[in-house]
Amino acid sequence: MTRFEVRGELFKLKEENYKIFSEKLIPNHNDKIIGIRLPILKKFAKEISKKIDVFDYLDNEKIYYHEEILLYGFLTSMLKCDTDKMYYYIEKFSRLIDNWANCDSIASAYKIFSDKNKDKSFDLD
Repeated sequence: MTRFEVRGELFKLKEENYKIFSEKLIPNHNDKIIGIRLPILKKFAKEISKKIDVFDYLDNEKIYYHEEILLYGFLTSMLKCDTDKMYYYIEKFSRLIDNWANCDSIASAYKIFSDKNKDKSFDLD
């Protein structure tokens, strides 16, 4: 499945009323919001992770829409890989964050942040 096909699938999940609601919460992003509820987007991320090469998607995705940033974050949180690789993708995701909703919506999805990894930090220059 190509990135354009993934984007097309995202637009199939769109709810116009939710788009209007989200536009009020996230100023200056009206042209970047599709309008997908988070539980639906999380479910989509789980489904799509079984159909695509997630690492390839994360490395090559051209992101424009708010929900694509969220999808990137959810996919990153589901990765099955070593800690260093996970942190690499989390740092890539952190550079995509351009509003409070991108950050707050994904933060709780990361299970990697635990006592055993508390010495890790990010250089976000």
